[in-house]
Amino acid sequence: MLRARMATSFGLEEIWTERLACPACKGKLRAEPRGSAERLVCEGCDSAYPIRDEIPSFVDLKKTDQAAEIALRDDEATAYEGLFLAWEGFLEVTPLVRDLAPRRSDWVLEVGAGTGRVVREYIRNVSGVMAIDFSIESLRHIRRSLRLLPDAQQKLVPVHADACALPIRDGAFDRVLSVGMLQHLPTETHRARAVGGMARAIRPGGRFVLQARHWSKAHAFYETRHDSKWARSVAQALIGNASGSIELKRTAHYADGTVLLYNTTGDELRSMAQEAGISVERVVGRIHALKGMQRLGAARPLIEKVLERSPLSLLAAQEVIAVGTRMG
Repeated sequence: MLRARMATSFGLEEIWTERLACPACKGKLRAEPRGSAERLVCEGCDSAYPIRDEIPSFVDLKKTDQAAEIALRDDEATAYEGLFLAWEGFLEVTPLVRDLAPRRSDWVLEVGAGTGRVVREYIRNVSGVMAIDFSIESLRHIRRSLRLLPDAQQKLVPVHADACALPIRDGAFDRVLSVGMLQHLPTETHRARAVGGMARAIRPGGRFVLQARHWSKAHAFYETRHDSKWARSVAQALIGNASGSIELKRTAHYADGTVLLYNTTGDELRSMAQEAGISVERVVGRIHALKGMQRLGAARPLIEKVLERSPLSLLAAQEVIAVGTRMG
């Protein structure tokens, strides 16, 4: 029964066993029926992971310390994308897909895929996408959002998992992408673990794109000069239009303390990627908060591109992106 149904679902059993691994011991997984349920079982340590609605689940809600945030993400999955304005998607997502440079033959791993804002922009141009998120309702939303694009929907392989314990076989993907996930991890150790897991998932020479919320040079400048009127004026001109404005803290919480937001410097992002075995080609800033940027209209994408390629790239950007390749 299991094999017959999976064969009609883009060979899911083969994909799971070829590209997934036990997060506990990195052992090979096999698909098994168990009564009317389905599960993946590790051939090394015998750990078993349920499959819910054709989504392998490696998240144990009874053991995770992120249960409150997972519940929040599940609850807001349908409405989440309404929080973003159209121009934000155009300025953020389009350049990220350009960074990824996907090819028809590629298998892409996207970690922290959320509700699929980025996935939908490139999935038709690749061989397959494994979307990882710890919110199973967000993954179901991605699949529903592709229902009018059956060819694209068949390329999606959603996996319910923790970014810090990726159930992925080493070198299983041609490209790895993560957007807006890193800033929600609680400690430096968690962030390093997630980046390391993503790097190991890439084949040697494969492409790596990592985006996070940025602690800009302007924010760092103002943080140590809060009492100075001239410093406040400079900061207001540089980052007055940023999300959170000039009073943004390096580490903050929202949603009644449920969700953490950590802002990363360009140097931090570069260092994390390099320590994980990535040859970093560039680290750039995007979505610049300079005074007057929001009034540029159709000219803004061009100005953003000019700033990104200039020495001012990391001065007042709200996002920081590292692009590189996996070293052999």
